[in-house]
Amino acid sequence: MFGPSETLDVRLTDAWQSEQRAARRGAPGRERRALSASYRLKLGQEPIWLEPIEYRILTFLAARPYRAYTRQRIVRAVGTDRHPVMEEGLDRHIKSLRDKLGFFRDTIQTVPHVGYRFKA
Repeated sequence: MFGPSETLDVRLTDAWQSEQRAARRGAPGRERRALSASYRLKLGQEPIWLEPIEYRILTFLAARPYRAYTRQRIVRAVGTDRHPVMEEGLDRHIKSLRDKLGFFRDTIQTVPHVGYRFKA
């Protein structure tokens, strides 16, 4: 699905540290943010930033392309004690992830009466 210039390159980035360094340097337009990791996904030359839950959903689905997972299974796999995920909120996270993926939004497919899957 992805050509040589359109690859998914997922890298963990601690956005908080870079924001703190910029704030200490007095860079304009930088705000201090609460400590939280965010994840950079590179689509070709365009980086996008994913929230931790979006990253966990994407990596969970992408680990086994074309395998359909129920909403309940996804929630159990990506939720943590500190950051639980509810089935009711999963659709919102999937929509946000698809919006951020833009042209590649179809890589996350809805499987009617089942849940979701990743299309490689």
